[in-house]
Amino acid sequence: MENLEKRIYVLEEKIKELEENYMKLLGNQNKIIISKQNNSKYPFWNLMLSLNISEEERTKIDYVLSIVDAKINNEVFNISRGAKDFLPSDLTDNSFTKINEIYDVLIYVTKRNKEQIFKILLAMYEQHIHKKTIEYILFNH
Repeated sequence: MENLEKRIYVLEEKIKELEENYMKLLGNQNKIIISKQNNSKYPFWNLMLSLNISEEERTKIDYVLSIVDAKINNEVFNISRGAKDFLPSDLTDNSFTKINEIYDVLIYVTKRNKEQIFKILLAMYEQHIHKKTIEYILFNH
């Protein structure tokens, strides 16, 4: 029993050390974001850093925009099983008929507010990522 308690203590100390290192990394990341010079060629990547957008969030945004693109172009888009885990359960082929619905889905999958979604879409547009799709979303609102 004493050996088990010792191992638990060592693991708890290691967790504390990892948490401290994680907080230091976050602090350093914020300092880098603030002190670096923005590159106008990459507004979306700059925004990803400043809003702390994860790769998982970026992938979800990209997936939703791919669905919208297919819908705009009257193409068939099959929602993958993995995507069904993060997309709203009521999402169907008839979804995305209104701009607000697109925003609602993006808000749902990213847990961000409408203003942040707008900034994300604008930065992606400026960086030529899903440009035609985002043009449809931003300028048909």
